[in-house]
Order: sequence, then C-alpha cells, then structure tokens
Amino acid sequence: MPVKEIPVLKNDDTKVQRLQEELKMSNIQLYRIYEAAVIGRNPLALREKTVEKFNELKNEFGSRRYKKFLNSVNRFVVIRYDEFQGDVFKAPIFTGRQTGGGHYADQAAKAENYVYASFDKIPHCMTYFRESMGSLEDQMQGNKNLHCIDEKECFGRAELVFGDIDNILTTRFDDNDEGILERYMNNCFEYREGKKLLALYLSIILEKPEDIPEFFQDNNCPDEIQYWYNQDYFGEISCYKYDLEKNPQMKRFYKSKIKKSMRKQRMIEKMKEVYKKTGLFPPYSLEIRIQNEVKKANIESFTQQRVFHSKISQILRRVHFFTQ
Repeated sequence: MPVKEIPVLKNDDTKVQRLQEELKMSNIQLYRIYEAAVIGRNPLALREKTVEKFNELKNEFGSRRYKKFLNSVNRFVVIRYDEFQGDVFKAPIFTGRQTGGGHYADQAAKAENYVYASFDKIPHCMTYFRESMGSLEDQMQGNKNLHCIDEKECFGRAELVFGDIDNILTTRFDDNDEGILERYMNNCFEYREGKKLLALYLSIILEKPEDIPEFFQDNNCPDEIQYWYNQDYFGEISCYKYDLEKNPQMKRFYKSKIKKSMRKQRMIEKMKEVYKKTGLFPPYSLEIRIQNEVKKANIESFTQQRVFHSKISQILRRVHFFTQ
C-alpha cells in the first residue's frame, strides 16, 4: 500500500472552509454535531443522532427481522490491512503518513486524526484487501498484512460511517442539492449504536442474515455507491426470460438467474426508498474510524469473540423458542 506525506495545500483549505460553511448554513444542528464529534474529536457526540436515526428507520420500515441480523452483525470482526507489523496502529497526525486520499474532502472529514478499519464481512477499498469472502482465519494465515483490531478499542472512540467521503463526492446523481459534508455527516454514527443501525438497515434490505455475504460479494467494489441509485435489473430479467424461451432445456438455470435478478431489483428499490426517506446510503463503502490509535488483536482473541457471540445467539434462540 503506497504511503505519502500528508499534503498541505492552501487552495484545499479554502475548499474545506467552503464545505464547512455550507454545512453550517444548511443544517446548523448537524454542523454542531460535526464540530463536537469530528473537529472536537469526540465520537460519543454522535450517539444521540445515531439513536434518532435508528428510531426513524424503525418507525418507517419496522424491525421484524432486526434481532436475527443483529446477532450476525455482532459476529463481524474489525480488521485492517496494513504493512505495519507493530502492536499499535497510529493515526497519520502522529506519523506524518497517510495512505490514500489526502485531498480537501478528507481534510474536511479530518481523516488524519483516525485509524481506518473495516468489518471482515464488508469490503472497503482502503482496509479490505482479501481476495474472497471465505474464512478470515485462513486469509490471515496467508497474509501477514491483514490484522484483527481489538473491538473494545472502538467503544467510545470510533465512528461507523456508511459512506466513504471519497465515494460520497461522486453521488450528486439527483436533484438534491444537499452538500457533500452534510451527506457524509448524515451517514456518520457512533460505533456501538451504529452497529445496531447497520443491523436494522440490513434487515430491511435483505430477507435473511444468510444473504449478507452475497449482498456484499455482488457489490464488492466500494465504487458501487457511485451508481447504485441508477441500477436496473429489469432489462437483465427480460434477457433471461428470452433465453429461457429459446433454451427450455436450461429451465432450471435461467429460472435461478431470473429469481436472483428479481431479488436484486427488490433490494435496489428498497435501498432507494430508504435513501429518499432517511438519507442513508447503502453501506457498500462502510468504514470504521478510530480516534488517534488502536491496538491489534491476535487471532485467538477474535476466535473467542466469535465463539462467545455464537453461544449467546444459541441461548437467545432457545429462550425465544420456549417463550412462544
């Protein structure tokens, strides 16, 4: 991963100020949260906003499948791809180095103050360089640059962001004149409550937790966020139906393709609806931003974490069964 000095550009300072003033003029409440959480380096200032967004989403779309998805999200592991082999990762402000980015949008988001990470089940262009969605244990054994992060380090110190600032820069795809920084802050949440929000979002978009790997594998390029709004699978469905008529002997194959495309179309329509009503982007480029520094966890500790959450899930399922 290329490393470069953090750029200091005067014209970028002007652009950062413009973004900040735009946010202040358009949404003073969100600007104050930005001041406290990002400028003031206090991620906990995002908690109330995160809970409010959770309740807004729940009231609009319900939470019938939420608990099942929360169990799955709680088993996600925080990871980071980094050539550094020490025990503590430090933010660029302490090292003078920044991987990628560095332009005015990153400066507005104060990227230099954070160590960036991701969930093992959600790809991210900066922190997720695995080649498949297979076993994380196997991937780590073959890749010394893939590291687990101690999740306890995230509590009280991390933000969970649905949309990377670089990708949000390219999302002026509709008539909404909402500013870039406002869109970013609309999708920036306190880590612990943000995981609950993520689980609720996925429970609305997907039918069951088992669909999560397919959802992110089909959209494994974070740049998907740039054009997801215009995706249309109806043409694809028509092509498969035509092929089915011409090749009836391949009925099972084409019916499977049609079913999958229809499921994707329903998912896209639901994501559009969620965005229009709440401003939430699909978490294609979800990232975790941890203030200042973060400790690395060994593979044994994250394995124990997964076993613990698995046992808790089993207990909850049994309790649910016997209380019916």
